[in-house]
Amino acid sequence: MKIIVISDCDGCLTDGNFIYTEDGKVAKIYGAHDNDGVKILKHLGVDIQFISGDTRGFNITKKRIEDMKCNLDKVTESERLDYIKQYVYSEEYDVVVFFGDGYHDAKIKEALGESIVFITPNNGRSECAILADYVTESDGGHGAFLDLALYINDEYFVKYE
Repeated sequence: MKIIVISDCDGCLTDGNFIYTEDGKVAKIYGAHDNDGVKILKHLGVDIQFISGDTRGFNITKKRIEDMKCNLDKVTESERLDYIKQYVYSEEYDVVVFFGDGYHDAKIKEALGESIVFITPNNGRSECAILADYVTESDGGHGAFLDLALYINDEYFVKYE
């Protein structure tokens, strides 16, 4: 079974807060546990694609994703539906998982329905929680991506200990 996880970054790998100075955005805080989730998914052979629509903080996000040895694409909220459709309608993947936390992410689940598995962090928007196939136990930035990886392992593999 071929699976891809497409994950938003801000609010899923972070708690969604940005640190600003008078010069602008300078930092985001990422949790340490999510890299364990990346390692689990890679061990299972799951493809991972991170996305971010944060233009001004993209280089911060890029550094974290590169540290985890993953790929990152800049995809705005208005582009996400078409972006995810390319994976849903390709014959390469049996399962497409989308990890999102925001209002626009919930709209993607509404549009694609059962074509995707939609996961949201515990602190995601209520619109996401209502539609989610799974809500993580942890908040974004506090191990939510690890929870996602463990869920995928249990649902599709049950082989990572």
